[in-house]
Amino acid sequence: MFLLFDKVYVKYDFLMENDQENLVITPNIVNLMFDELALIHSGRATQIANVDTVADLIDYTNGLFGSDKGLFQTLLDKGKCCVIVDRNSYDELFIRFVKMMYTDMTSAIAWKVYNTFTTNSQLLKTTSFIWGSAGGEQSQIENAANITTLTKAQFVTKWDSISLDLEASEYNSLRFAIHQKMGVEWLIANRLAGGLDLDATLGTKMYSLVGSRVNEEVQFLRSHLFNNIYKGWSQTVLGIDPITAEDSLLDSDFVNSSDKIRWLMDDTEKFHTPEYTSSHPNIKYSSIRSDIMTAVTGSATPFEENLTDSAMDTIYDNRSTQTLDATAITSIINHELQPLTTSVFESEDRLKVNVMFLNHIYQLKNSNDVELNAFRL
Repeated sequence: MFLLFDKVYVKYDFLMENDQENLVITPNIVNLMFDELALIHSGRATQIANVDTVADLIDYTNGLFGSDKGLFQTLLDKGKCCVIVDRNSYDELFIRFVKMMYTDMTSAIAWKVYNTFTTNSQLLKTTSFIWGSAGGEQSQIENAANITTLTKAQFVTKWDSISLDLEASEYNSLRFAIHQKMGVEWLIANRLAGGLDLDATLGTKMYSLVGSRVNEEVQFLRSHLFNNIYKGWSQTVLGIDPITAEDSLLDSDFVNSSDKIRWLMDDTEKFHTPEYTSSHPNIKYSSIRSDIMTAVTGSATPFEENLTDSAMDTIYDNRSTQTLDATAITSIINHELQPLTTSVFESEDRLKVNVMFLNHIYQLKNSNDVELNAFRL
């Protein structure tokens, strides 16, 4: 499974859901859909098409879209949908997409890309089983177990057997439009390969992804302080006198007693929006985290994991624009490139960003491997 571009995701058929528009390219879906899939909404979502193979969509004479360019253009125009595939359709879509976007990429380099994405997909295949009762979940598990990926030799053979439907120049305008919608890992690869022309797009995507991590972290910090407010360390961080269950925390005098308490009692969820930060201008999240660490451990040594104080401050400082400039982009990527760090782009939903692929790109950059040049968009 992978993010194609924008909010168009390619997913194996055993993970089909009903809550968004989909394009079905698998011979399995009739049985899977109608025999096992318990509808989780009042009706099925709109289907763009339901076919067995990619050829059924791109055949010049009888295909719905007439070419692979027509298929990708339709998906780009949709902006948000799921492409539901079996393994064969997954492989063909992947190869056609990579060949379209990277006209000079060799099969040897493309294999490594495919390998990181299919490995990431395989590790996801036993999650999110939602289908109905009466063995539906078990059927999903069995269908997932039947998914196998290509070996390197098989991939190279398939790569060589697939050609784009049109001349490379026929894809230029579509390729340029897709550049603005590609996933952050492809945009970072492009930047590390020397492409600075997509910083505007990359800055917005990076702000959104890292901002979501900041949101999760601040929610944790605030909950941590609130749940432990009767303990001395929490009271120290909040700068309040000792309190107990005898005291009313909902009293307006307490709620408005300081900037930190007003922030603590505000249950708004979007912490890095301009509106929220304007209501709490004196609250800096990295400082709150450092204060908690100091109060609990007695040490000011930062424990940042993959969301560094610097990254938190970068999101905070750019809240008015909701994007990152070239300097901020470089700062975050330079931290990512360090050998003893974990990626700030890691997420519970690994479909959003393939960090395994990102780390492959970082390896190429750190070793000055000329292979990185193949990822220039």
